[in-house]
Amino acid sequence: GSLIVVFLPTILRFYYDLVGDNYSRIARAMGKDENVDLADEIEKLNAAIGLPKGLRKMGVTEEMIPHLVAHSMTDPSNATTPRLPSQEEWEKLFLEAM
Repeated sequence: GSLIVVFLPTILRFYYDLVGDNYSRIARAMGKDENVDLADEIEKLNAAIGLPKGLRKMGVTEEMIPHLVAHSMTDPSNATTPRLPSQEEWEKLFLEAM
């Protein structure tokens, strides 16, 4: 649960150019200006509820990334993503989220 929420800002940034006005609509639903950086807002919410900034602070190590990538590539939620990241993109995303 918490791992996904900490990883969410990285994913939001990855899909930014592919989601049209969806982020603006989400921001408005959150009571925010539609022009806010949604990933930044999620990071602020995470901090407000005491979640760490970054996966490393949750105990994730770089040695775990291949397993996380393999799991991510086969996750059923990929069916609803704007674009499925490649293995290399998943690796980069996890490194960015560390």
